[in-house]
Amino acid sequence: MHPNPAERLSVYDALRAYAWGGAYAGFEEADRGTLEVGKRADFITMSEDPFETARDRLHTLKVSSTWKDGRPLVVQGKGLPALAATALRGLMSGARL
Repeated sequence: MHPNPAERLSVYDALRAYAWGGAYAGFEEADRGTLEVGKRADFITMSEDPFETARDRLHTLKVSSTWKDGRPLVVQGKGLPALAATALRGLMSGARL
C-alpha cells in the first residue's frame, strides 16, 4: 500500500489498469481488456472478492482458476463468487459472450 493516501489507487482503478491498460498497451483493446460481448474470455477467478477484501489483505488473495478463450485451464478451488463479483464490475481481461 502506498504510504501517501492521496497517491493510492482504488481496487477498481488498479484492476482496470492491469486488465484494460495492459490490453491498450499491447494494442489489443479491441479484443481484450474488458468484459464485453465479442471479446476474448481470458480471465482469472480469485479466492475472495477483491472489492470486499480489506486493503491490507489484498496481497493474500489467491488465484482460484485461470480461463482462456472461455475454457478453464487451471482450477485450484471454488472461486465462482469472486468471478461473479468481478464479472459484474467488468474488470476481467475480456470475454467472448
